[in-house]
Amino acid sequence: MAKAFIVILLLSFLGSRESRAYPQFIGKGYHACLTCHYNPFGNGPLNDYGRGVAASGIAGRFMIPESVTDEMLGNSSSLILGRPDVLPVKPSLDYRGLYIQSSLEQDDLPDPAWINMQAEFSLSANWGERKQYVTSVSYNTLIANSGVSQDRNKPRAGKPEDKDISYLREYYVGYRIKQELGVYVGKMGKLYGIRIPDHNLRNRSSTRNNQYSEAPGVIVHYGSEKMDAGVQVFVEDETEDTNEKNTADAGSGLSSTFEYSLGQNWRLGVSYLNETEKESETKYDAKAFHFRTRVGENSSVMFEYGLVDTETSAGDLTTAQYIYLQSHMYLQRGLYFVTTYDQIVNDIEEYNETHRFGPGIQWYPLQRFEFRADIFTSKSYSSTTGASRDTWQFLGQVHIWL
Repeated sequence: MAKAFIVILLLSFLGSRESRAYPQFIGKGYHACLTCHYNPFGNGPLNDYGRGVAASGIAGRFMIPESVTDEMLGNSSSLILGRPDVLPVKPSLDYRGLYIQSSLEQDDLPDPAWINMQAEFSLSANWGERKQYVTSVSYNTLIANSGVSQDRNKPRAGKPEDKDISYLREYYVGYRIKQELGVYVGKMGKLYGIRIPDHNLRNRSSTRNNQYSEAPGVIVHYGSEKMDAGVQVFVEDETEDTNEKNTADAGSGLSSTFEYSLGQNWRLGVSYLNETEKESETKYDAKAFHFRTRVGENSSVMFEYGLVDTETSAGDLTTAQYIYLQSHMYLQRGLYFVTTYDQIVNDIEEYNETHRFGPGIQWYPLQRFEFRADIFTSKSYSSTTGASRDTWQFLGQVHIWL
């Protein structure tokens, strides 16, 4: 029954005709992250071209007079409100805040929570005769109520007495040996799956690949007009204070991803990740199939299916299965209707699964501003407890970048 529901849902998404490293922008013809980011796999600061595209082609024109052209918007997309190509070293600022209201199905609602997910300052540079060298450093502060819980990969609302936590989220240097081939050394995100910003969804959290999971290592990237491929060898970050950030379960291992474009509309990929925790000696082995497709002129659909094997030091082995499906329907410039389906089976040997579904709105009213609002309903099924009651949750997000 669940498989039939997934097939029907997938077909209905594909039937829709009107949608930073935001992979849904395949709907606008952007397949590769390196086009707009210093990091060839997305995440982190935008380069000059990316800033210009965000300002002049993606963001809306809310309250912007017609006398201001898109070219003028692109030329004012840098932090200092000037041409983005003026400064050799590019500064940027990022802030993300998340509002959560859980248990909407209850008469007596619990208190809502506001989580300061990101307050980040970055410096980035491209130089050399053919811009073959790149470096980027991002310093993030989790403001007071935005620490990380003792449970792996779960943000917490926190308490007023919690202190700010500041750390280097990402830092690396890179060299493009030739246009298609590059090597990057430093602390970067792991290469796995579709790198969406929704870190609470299972294709991110179940694979130990959330917003706090960057790791030091070496990445080799090959990219052409048709494909992107990358392999990363990473180690545990010994510089982090395990008492302040959730790094006690950090590990070392290998991650890899490969994507290939079929024409202008389809991008197919596979990913593999193998990681071993240092403290618990728990081993994780994840593999995924994923695709992104352009629908119509500006809309998109993204899908990922994965399996995650977890083996404890005692030899116990479980296999989890997850499914991620999301569409971005283009309504007007800067405005999208988002539909998300998220499923997890914690152990494929048992009947124990959770389904999450919800509509939402993603709005870029003008350059440097993003607003997101989603309503999710969740339901679990188990062979021992049966079906759970439906639970409802509202998520609101503010993202500002300068």
